[in-house]
Amino acid sequence: MSIDDFDERASDWAVKHNPVFGSEEAAKDASDYIRDGLLAETYVTALLTPSGDDPKSIALAKIKGGLVEGAGLWAVSAATDELKDAVGRERPDGSSVRSFPSGHTSAAFGGARLSNRNLDAIEMHPGLRNTFKSINLAAASTVGWARVEGEKHYPADVLAGAALGNFITTFIHDAFIGIPREEMPVELYIEPSPQGVWGSVGWDF
Repeated sequence: MSIDDFDERASDWAVKHNPVFGSEEAAKDASDYIRDGLLAETYVTALLTPSGDDPKSIALAKIKGGLVEGAGLWAVSAATDELKDAVGRERPDGSSVRSFPSGHTSAAFGGARLSNRNLDAIEMHPGLRNTFKSINLAAASTVGWARVEGEKHYPADVLAGAALGNFITTFIHDAFIGIPREEMPVELYIEPSPQGVWGSVGWDF
């Protein structure tokens, strides 16, 4: 990102052209709404996961799941705040020195990853499951881009936030819940570039 000032140039281009949201304010509002939606989905999907046959085991499983996933999201927030304080990078709009990493993006990807883990445990058609999971990752990526377009973060801040949210929530969820899951065969990625936004699709075979 630091080669040839790509980070700053990509941010300047996004703010100047607003190719997706049309304005900085619309981008900021969208990042709030989509992030909050992904976080809410985390708890909704957790409630829908199978949890046993009797009321006691169901209640215990739901409490455990809620605590683990809540702890994962809290850990993402705490790690993001610590890094913001340690790095002290100025935001593109100059409003503060808490640009790196993006908190909206780390929360969005944390919520998306936990929701996708929950979807792995819910009985449904594999095609429908993969569609929901792809939508979650696309929505989290949209939050990241909105923060760049809203002049709150540079692309590197967003990528770091995405990595942080993914890693911490995945680690905590799999360490403490350990539900067998089906790997998603298709992954969707959306990233900014100086010429616009480009996407890619990858899969294991």
